[in-house]
Amino acid sequence: MKRFLFLILISIYLSPYSQSCGSFYLNSIEEIKLEKYIFRHYKDVVLNCEGCSSFTKPLDSLDIYKAILPKNKEGGKVYITITATNLKNGERKDIKRLLFTIKDRSGFINVNLCGKYGGEINKSDVLECGSLDIHYVSKREFKTLDCPSFISRNIYPELINPELYKYEIVSYKLLWVTTNGHAITISNKSNNFSEISKKAISKLPTGSSLTFTNIIVRRVGSDNIEKLKGGLVYLIK
Repeated sequence: MKRFLFLILISIYLSPYSQSCGSFYLNSIEEIKLEKYIFRHYKDVVLNCEGCSSFTKPLDSLDIYKAILPKNKEGGKVYITITATNLKNGERKDIKRLLFTIKDRSGFINVNLCGKYGGEINKSDVLECGSLDIHYVSKREFKTLDCPSFISRNIYPELINPELYKYEIVSYKLLWVTTNGHAITISNKSNNFSEISKKAISKLPTGSSLTFTNIIVRRVGSDNIEKLKGGLVYLIK
């Protein structure tokens, strides 16, 4: 009886309707692996990808599949279809169809000063660095999806084309408070300090706070700008 109920639950769980399962990322390698336990009542289990620019199948159908997503298709759809043969009746059919929405990047933009993200800093180091540093940090993710729980994924966003994820600073504001309590703001273009900023920083006394705020960035080659949340706050020592 328990076996019968289990088979019924599995047949419902592996029903072939399209099931929305989150996101795939542009310019990424997605490694997809099926959990074998759920397919022990099937044979010749195969995955196919509709919407992938490349889909590599392993020798063992329950090993790792590698999917490469198309470029410039943000908002598009990818369908992963699982086809298998039922061991009991020999019927071969699609037992699951999974829908993913394509999104751009899995990572974050990293901005720092002299390799620091805040805290105490020597004035001489600030002047020697002379600019903010920016780069994109992509995530390598491993996660088992809630939908479905029998698929696990590794995501490698950085492996396809790192050139697509180069960013530059468009502008930012440099803010500090004078000893008599006046707030001074200087606008800078690009990541480099302007001559005015350098001169102002050179005159800051020990214990002064130095804040970089309203940091605007864009991907190299793109006209779209993005304002980063928060800012960088340093204490001159």
